Amino acid sequence: MKVQWDLWNEPDGKAFWGASQSQYMQMWSRFYARVREALPGQLIVGPSLAGQPSSSSSWWTAFLNHVKADNVAPDIWSWHDEPGDPVTDVGRANATLDAAGLPHTRPYQINEYATSSMQSPGGGAWFIGRLERAGADGLLGNWAWGTSLHDYEAGLLTKNGAGQYLPLGEWFMYRYYGSQTGNIVNLVPGSDIDGLATKENTAKNAKVLLGSNGNTGSVTVNLTGLAATSVVENGKVRAVVQRVPHNDGAAVTGPERISDTTLTVSNNAASVSLPWSNAKDGYTVTLLPPTNTTTSTVAVSENSGQCPDDTNLSTANGTQYQQYNCEGGYQQMLDLKPVSGKADTYTVVNEHSGKCLDVSGASTADGAAVIQYICNGATNQQFTLNPVTALGNSKDYQLVAAHSRKCVDVSNISTTAGALAHQWTCDPVSALSTKKNQIWRLQGQS
Repeated sequence: MKVQWDLWNEPDGKAFWGASQSQYMQMWSRFYARVREALPGQLIVGPSLAGQPSSSSSWWTAFLNHVKADNVAPDIWSWHDEPGDPVTDVGRANATLDAAGLPHTRPYQINEYATSSMQSPGGGAWFIGRLERAGADGLLGNWAWGTSLHDYEAGLLTKNGAGQYLPLGEWFMYRYYGSQTGNIVNLVPGSDIDGLATKENTAKNAKVLLGSNGNTGSVTVNLTGLAATSVVENGKVRAVVQRVPHNDGAAVTGPERISDTTLTVSNNAASVSLPWSNAKDGYTVTLLPPTNTTTSTVAVSENSGQCPDDTNLSTANGTQYQQYNCEGGYQQMLDLKPVSGKADTYTVVNEHSGKCLDVSGASTADGAAVIQYICNGATNQQFTLNPVTALGNSKDYQLVAAHSRKCVDVSNISTTAGALAHQWTCDPVSALSTKKNQIWRLQGQS
């Protein structure tokens, strides 16, 4: 097993290194010699500057001169971008190391990036794009102190009053980034806009993650080279645009769909427009074949603010759904698949278990458990979306079971995490402005 050894954090700053640079470089040489003697073949990382590599930095220049003269150059060069631009700084590192005749064969480590003000869905996605473009490894800066230093996943999470972890908006940008499989394709950055584009021809999708370094306004995303993907059918492509809100740094329940359109492909290209009103928001564009009509969404109870949840991440048939704090996991992500010949009616598939939302035993009784079960196409696994306008949200619906015409309901109008879901007689329109345990906000639905 290779271990990477990094001597000191930010030796060019007074907060972590109070002595002179010459003393640091003496210690660096001793450290280098001891690691090489005791652990030959291990990797040495440094100097992990607070600043960035540049020919105008006297500290950086002096360090390069020392490690060359003493033959103690690190295996991996590292610094921090707080603030900074990985693309610019990698270019400067290349130039200064080349001029000094020092090797840099492994990817650089920008082992702290993003000031606290840059840590948002828009800022996080921009840094992901810049790190990918620069070919550098990155580690998100952690601005917490004391006992919080090793909590909150470096500022991607928060907690509610009960101590339950909840995701911030930036967390969802990393989740989307993690879903980008297949091949990286070229993305031409805009003015303070960057990100990452991928295509997965086997899975028939293409995905674009987009972030902002302060830019706002209408942004046009030109989708070119579509013939090299597997998402075009009969000259058309489906484009799903989602916004991940910053929400002023508060918890976020999930991405919000902005548009879902079928685009005409002309000259191997199409385009979508993003209404980027807040630079701290992030955006994703997912391209699919038009015959893929599945909608991926989180559902949020308008009564409790919690999400329908596959209890304990179960994969077992018969597991009863509960409501739970919206954690951002796939056990709370639902795929709505249209039922042929039935308007506004869907099977609802849990993305974690792959099983369908189901009224247990095809019961028509009030109180019958809403469970997950292997998908079989029966009417007790079909749910009609009944729009609810009482609260003024266009994404609010009742989920009406096709076989019983009863609604998915949180038992006892509970706001407690862990309260179970069952079916119950659907509340009339007149009750929905105050009784809300049957109203679900489907953020991925139009």
